[in-house]
Amino acid sequence: MNERRVVVTGAGVVSPFGAGRDIFWNNIREGNSAASLIKTFDASELPVKFFAPVPVSENDLDELIEDKKSLKTMCRAAKLAMIAADEAVKDSGIDTSSVDPYKFGTSLGASGIGYWDVEFTKLFLGLILGGSEQETVRDLNQSKIWNHILKNLSPLTPLKALSNIATAHIAIKYNAKRKLSDCHNCLHFIRSGNR
Repeated sequence: MNERRVVVTGAGVVSPFGAGRDIFWNNIREGNSAASLIKTFDASELPVKFFAPVPVSENDLDELIEDKKSLKTMCRAAKLAMIAADEAVKDSGIDTSSVDPYKFGTSLGASGIGYWDVEFTKLFLGLILGGSEQETVRDLNQSKIWNHILKNLSPLTPLKALSNIATAHIAIKYNAKRKLSDCHNCLHFIRSGNR
């Protein structure tokens, strides 16, 4: 078996305790739990009645993202990944501008990135239902629905559903151009997300 050494040079965390490695570590060390009963919707029919969401609003997330233009194509999961990656890069002390971009790559392990999040689903359903005077989705005229969606949905919005959107934004921000398949000799990697 070929063994390779991995050196962690920086860490960034966005968790149900909030944004920041110190917040996460202090709560873990004190034995705190971020789980709570679901009260935002009726969970009485669900087998599990608690969850641990990240307690950062969409507006607060948008404030933490430096490149405001990129927000148009970032789902919530991509914003969380970008915030964690930014903290990890700052914590590492690596000057990414001095690294050869073809020896610098990104790797993101996470689940759920690329799925349309709750806010996007609400928007999409609103566009569907707003495009017709019918009362049930079954009775809606498909051409009328798509016509209404195309008139009211930004062409950039579907990019939020791409499975690689988070790592793409991280790579663009840090000018990381090395393909993962070519990274057996990479000098540096940014790692963020959940394994």
